[in-house]
Amino acid sequence: MLALSSVILSLVLSAFAAPTPNALFRRISTRNVKSLKTADGFFDHQKAIRQVAYDHNKYRSNLINMRDNVGAEAFKDGAQILPPVSPLVSPSEGKGTEKLNDEHHELWAGIVGVGTPQQSFNVDFDTGSADLWIPSANCTATDCAQKAKYHPEQSSTSQRQGDKFAGIRYQDGSTASGPIFTDTVTVAGISVKNQGFAAVESMSGELAHRPIDGVLGLGYPALAKMGQTPFINTGRAQGSIPHAEFGLRITDTTSELEIGLQTGEHCTDAPEVHPVTGDSGYWQISNGMLGRGLHAYAHDFSAIIDSGTTLIYGPPADVAKFYKSVEGAELWDESNGLYSFPCDEAPSDAHFQFDKGWRTISAENFSFGQIDETRCIGAIAGLDMGLGNHTWVLGDSFLKNVYTAFSFEKNEVSFCYPRD
Repeated sequence: MLALSSVILSLVLSAFAAPTPNALFRRISTRNVKSLKTADGFFDHQKAIRQVAYDHNKYRSNLINMRDNVGAEAFKDGAQILPPVSPLVSPSEGKGTEKLNDEHHELWAGIVGVGTPQQSFNVDFDTGSADLWIPSANCTATDCAQKAKYHPEQSSTSQRQGDKFAGIRYQDGSTASGPIFTDTVTVAGISVKNQGFAAVESMSGELAHRPIDGVLGLGYPALAKMGQTPFINTGRAQGSIPHAEFGLRITDTTSELEIGLQTGEHCTDAPEVHPVTGDSGYWQISNGMLGRGLHAYAHDFSAIIDSGTTLIYGPPADVAKFYKSVEGAELWDESNGLYSFPCDEAPSDAHFQFDKGWRTISAENFSFGQIDETRCIGAIAGLDMGLGNHTWVLGDSFLKNVYTAFSFEKNEVSFCYPRD
């Protein structure tokens, strides 16, 4: 994920069914710059390597949190906590291995109010984690210099939770730590009382250089490091949010996150609903198939729906089978599971199916850009992330083709074709 110049995020509170006359509507406008292409349309290899390392360590830390929260018995068959990786540039012709330059990650970001009166923070809305943290006024190191800071003494609703202390390790190995508080938290006009969060007093340099103050997680509680109920779940319990549900629409230029879930106006077809599989902590669905036309190249797998990555990850053997269907495709970066193919052979019929129907990936969304005048990089990468046997991850390259709704209450994920 690269530098955030101005991210677009729309936060809308809506009812699950048709909007009611007194339904709340709030929008925060930002710009989405999540892409693995350079400005001239070429593939950015360094950026992709950083993304792969970020994702690997994200899933690793989530497995650790899940083990600590609900036990390793919640792991899928074959899941294992793999060693962390560093975002190193792969050896290439004429080049050695070098560490990447420090770059910002793309984020779904927006303003959150904490306290009474509100103190404002620019946070990353992350579907792949479940914790909320912001910088503390006690974070006086250089790393915190450019961040907004939480002053508990200035909030009449702030309460420190005794000696509870949070040590959070994030996707790329970055860390944040500090005491746990509860306070009123407001997102897009939705106020939740006694929301738990960490006011971090120290953070690693990786976090310090990102153009955000903190993180608000949208994942299942099983992924929460500090044992606090996530914002949407707290809001539902208090009645501030009508349903513990949200919807997501991603395009190349904008993103839209709805809290309270979708209305039918977003879809051109009937939503295709899938139950979340087990207690993995992820938005994970089963009975998956990857195909082209009438041919299937992987089947009977589960998939994690993750807006935190641009990539699609699958088991290396299954991904290799798929790329055999693409004329001229070959493994280009083995360590990161990336394939190249002739740009004019980009498939327009690759699709994922779960139980019924299928959702096609457009040729444009399948390509991550050119590596030379004739060849491009594919959106599907073959890597084992330690998530278990027959497990895929569907990131933005898939999500840009659909409108996706997530329901904690029904433990469901649904897709429809968006009305753009």
